[in-house]
Amino acid sequence: RPGSVSKLFTWTAVMQLHERGLLDLDADINTYLKDFQIPATFPEPVTMKHLLTHTPGFEDGALGFLFVRDPGKIVPLSQSLAAHIPRRVRPPGTYSSYSNWGTAVAGLIVANISGMTFEEYVEKNILQPLGMEHSTFREPLPDNLAPHMATGYKFDAGIFKPQTFEYIANFAPAGGLSASAEDMARFMIAHLQLGQFGGKRILEEATARKMHSQIYTLDPRLPGMAHGFYETDLNGQRIIGHGGDTLWFHTNLALLPAHNLGLYVSYVTRGGRARLELLKGFLDRYFP
Repeated sequence: RPGSVSKLFTWTAVMQLHERGLLDLDADINTYLKDFQIPATFPEPVTMKHLLTHTPGFEDGALGFLFVRDPGKIVPLSQSLAAHIPRRVRPPGTYSSYSNWGTAVAGLIVANISGMTFEEYVEKNILQPLGMEHSTFREPLPDNLAPHMATGYKFDAGIFKPQTFEYIANFAPAGGLSASAEDMARFMIAHLQLGQFGGKRILEEATARKMHSQIYTLDPRLPGMAHGFYETDLNGQRIIGHGGDTLWFHTNLALLPAHNLGLYVSYVTRGGRARLELLKGFLDRYFP
């Protein structure tokens, strides 16, 4: 379960619709919402650019509703989002503050514009073109994928105790992906090759370049946010990527576009620090 690395698929879907002229990144997102509206707390509207950079000014939450343990508690995405509309605590564009709700509402907008469920849209427009046959946002897992699912464990009283599948379907665009490492490599190569893999294209080259470019930073001397990708500077190298966590899985995806290189790691444990140590060790070895 790559957790919030799933967001990169949501942002890729957003950029696909933007590329087709169906989604204006600077428009008030209320334009694209049907079942509820973002409260007019501030004069400035929340736009897709704000969602892409986690700058909508939402108060974010997760405890008690981001994960559910019972598949019977899975509800439609619009219903889940409407039930947990966050407060707007600062004007949009002021600061970047991580928002799972914001990414999930971006996925709902993808669904509303496309006329498909979010899961269907990603399947038809990203997973299938890239040949990602061992990946899905569907929960519970389809019968052909369920036997391949890794088990999460909790280390308790000196014993590794197996844990049940984590259902994130109610906020799927923010973290609901299940995927194999080989499939994730296909997705990474597609971005490194500016939108294409194996003769199939998921983004035009100009759109991919735009998606990888910085759109927000607190200070020009610091890394910031691309269109959904986090920017990192390690050993003088620009990295774009994303980390991800569920309760039992910890993941990191890092791309070095200048070197046509990507690194992906996902593992089961309670702590996620090793993925950062691995990336730093990799950079120290190959780009000291």
